[in-house]
Amino acid sequence: MEAPGGRTRAAPLLPAPSGRRHGRAMSEPVWSPCIKVCFVDPARQLCVGCFRTMEELGRWTRMSAEERAAVGDALPARRAEYEAAAKG
Repeated sequence: MEAPGGRTRAAPLLPAPSGRRHGRAMSEPVWSPCIKVCFVDPARQLCVGCFRTMEELGRWTRMSAEERAAVGDALPARRAEYEAAAKG
């Protein structure tokens, strides 16, 4: 495809005709606590934007809704603990 100014741009991603993308059935959007401020504290392996662990970030779209809800319930305490430790 050609973008304005004669530049080439990639074609948009479209779902496969079967309604599947990457081998998984398309479904409702996945809830995420992401606030688009990604910064990982290397000592804690924790995103200090959303307070998910690296393991949780990597598995997020493969978690069940119940697993995501359990992580979501834990995030306020993680944030409070992180902020308390940062204060000294």
